[in-house]
Amino acid sequence: MFVWLRQWWQKPYAPVLFLIACTSIYLGIYGAVFGFHRNNDTESYIDTIVYFRGYYGDVLFWPPRYLSPWYAVVGATIFRFLSPAYVLIITNIIALFAVVLGTYGTMKRVFQHTRYALLVALFILTHYAWVRYGLTQVQDLGGYMWYVLGLYTAVRWYTTDDKKQRVYWSLLVGVCVSFGLLTKETGAMSALFFAVLVFLRPGISWIQKGVYAVLGGFMPLITVGINQWRGHSINFTSKEWYLYNWQAFGGDYTLVKWIGVNVTSFHILGLCALVGIGVFIRRWGSFEQRIRDYFIAILIPSFSYLAWPSFISRTVVISAWCIVPLSVLALEQFLQKNGCWKKVGMALCVTACITPMLLQYTLRYAPMFQLVSFCRYHPVCVWQQFWQERNRFSTSGEQGPLLFNQAP
Repeated sequence: MFVWLRQWWQKPYAPVLFLIACTSIYLGIYGAVFGFHRNNDTESYIDTIVYFRGYYGDVLFWPPRYLSPWYAVVGATIFRFLSPAYVLIITNIIALFAVVLGTYGTMKRVFQHTRYALLVALFILTHYAWVRYGLTQVQDLGGYMWYVLGLYTAVRWYTTDDKKQRVYWSLLVGVCVSFGLLTKETGAMSALFFAVLVFLRPGISWIQKGVYAVLGGFMPLITVGINQWRGHSINFTSKEWYLYNWQAFGGDYTLVKWIGVNVTSFHILGLCALVGIGVFIRRWGSFEQRIRDYFIAILIPSFSYLAWPSFISRTVVISAWCIVPLSVLALEQFLQKNGCWKKVGMALCVTACITPMLLQYTLRYAPMFQLVSFCRYHPVCVWQQFWQERNRFSTSGEQGPLLFNQAP
């Protein structure tokens, strides 16, 4: 039996099937525990799908959603037979599979190590952002799908020496960025990754690099131009939407909130990533250039969330494709050993996978930073207020009002 399993695992498609099975199980657990519920933005996305289906009666027109219409177009064409709510659910489920498999493919190409790529993909699959926001009825997972596919196509461009293949993959990067622009802002950030890879790629002249950059940016520039025209036709552009958000939510930028969001988003993986940075620096010379270039190129898109006026896990998660590979570098130090150290590494991996769901089941949709502000950063008070209100915080996004009966 074990011999057969070992032989089966050596087949190239085995890890992919394993990830598909893990993603299916994860979705089943999520659906049973939390349900594919609404979010505070859900109504605007549903109205936009209905609007694109040609029903204008009682539907509100949402200009920002009109400018990111990929879900609405899919809901008005491919999934027209589904209700708008199910369009969001089904599309997000498909997007999660694409994110997991795209992450595995990217890591396998860069690190050429199956276990390493599998661990990164599993930690991405179980990330806190999907539990709290991504699998609710919003568009964020679609944006990250295009982001990850952009990373994958950029890495494929980097790792091939065939000129025709380079042209092909650079054009596909442009396609992913273009669709990302029409889905969510995060979906276009792979353009930054590709730009740095083009700059770093050895063995290519500067003229050739310029050509590949133009090929990769051709479709996104056209998409930006068309969307600007669409925005002017409704007197509302993406620039106005961006500035509005800064005015409305720019006050969210506090060190306490930045730390809190990163702690919940990366929990034990964040600590492992700090160790991974040390491992990466210490072994810098032993890593192949493509690995070094990957970590350099992923830095800029990883911190692109700082340009958005709110610290929440669904924006901070864009740094996962930098933080999680670093954390796995640290975990591999345990897994490569024998005896108790290997068991410690395995225990850490299991803990990292189950912590996000435990966090969401415990914290629910409590407005933790409102509690923190109310209690003036006193941890004991925050805990008391949270526990007092806990039964009012739903795991499905339906949140009751805060009582705050006790003075801090």
